[in-house]
Amino acid sequence: WITLAYILAILGGLLGVMIGYAFWTTKRTLPNGDKIHAYDKSTRRHGRTIFLIGAVVLTIAFVVTMTL
Repeated sequence: WITLAYILAILGGLLGVMIGYAFWTTKRTLPNGDKIHAYDKSTRRHGRTIFLIGAVVLTIAFVVTMTL
């Protein structure tokens, strides 16, 4: 899933941003009410990187589209 997310971030931008954000920030609630991250630290780092790559690609695509 992480590899696919990187590919989507590089190619598409928006979908990569959404997937990266989900990996980076998703939390779940335990039965006792505590909230913990849904993904391990490594996956959250990948999520942040995917998010940033997708945001940059999306911004570049937007600027290029607006200048044409």
